[in-house]
Amino acid sequence: MSFNKAFELLMVNEVNGMPDGGYVNDPADPGGETKYGISKRAYPDTDIAGLTEDDAKAIYQRDYWDPHHCGDMPWAVGWTLFDCAVNHGAHEAIKWLQGALSLPVDGVLGPHTLAAATVVSEPVAAVRDMTLMRDEFAATLPNYASFKRGWKKRFLNTLIGAVQWTQAS
Repeated sequence: MSFNKAFELLMVNEVNGMPDGGYVNDPADPGGETKYGISKRAYPDTDIAGLTEDDAKAIYQRDYWDPHHCGDMPWAVGWTLFDCAVNHGAHEAIKWLQGALSLPVDGVLGPHTLAAATVVSEPVAAVRDMTLMRDEFAATLPNYASFKRGWKKRFLNTLIGAVQWTQAS
């Protein structure tokens, strides 16, 4: 599974056609100042306004893709784990993966979870279940009403990307 392809799809979710890397500083967004999906809250020492796409790509690979072994999983599962971790944090994303794989849920990507994720027999079914759990989680957030439409669009884009690229490979 290709990090470059995952990053390309992630930019559809994060930038969504907005100019300048989707730079926003929405007071209602708990992430605060954000560009290419990189938030000031998560990266307080980063010059968000000056962030380049290459900078963002390096952060995503270093902090989300590589440590979660997304490239070792079937495309659908790795891509969805990646997008979930970026959007809602790795702990939640791993819990959804574990739930989808009928594993004990602790939010830790240990050897049992990693082994199960790399050999999952029905990756699209796992992604469907992860997406449902993700949607249920998002609905509990205090700012859900403000961001509901965007989150639902993102969840659907992620699911479509998982299915399309699974069929293409």
